[in-house]
Amino acid sequence: MAAVVVALVAVWAGLRLFGEREFRQSNQPYFDKVDGIKVGMTKADVIRRMGQPDRKYTAANVPDDYYVEGYAFKRRKVDGEVLIYLGGMDLVAYIYVNRAGIVDDKFVGGS
Repeated sequence: MAAVVVALVAVWAGLRLFGEREFRQSNQPYFDKVDGIKVGMTKADVIRRMGQPDRKYTAANVPDDYYVEGYAFKRRKVDGEVLIYLGGMDLVAYIYVNRAGIVDDKFVGGS
């Protein structure tokens, strides 16, 4: 019985790894764009690279739950702005810009 369980877990892990690799490959252009966003870049640099965000909030108008429903997120306070990009196949990117207009964090997740 234990051997069967180990075999099933190994198959599941292999399928999951293959699925994640396929997911990354099918979304590679989007991942490449987001991977190019670095802490220390300006907001203008982000918009040149990514285009206009699908959603944008400032510290003054951000709702408590600004995260895109159904997608992964990292719970974080918005100090300046958050630029939210929906792209690729079921991906979201949150780019956090401080009050000086400089990227200080980012998060990319799936649905």
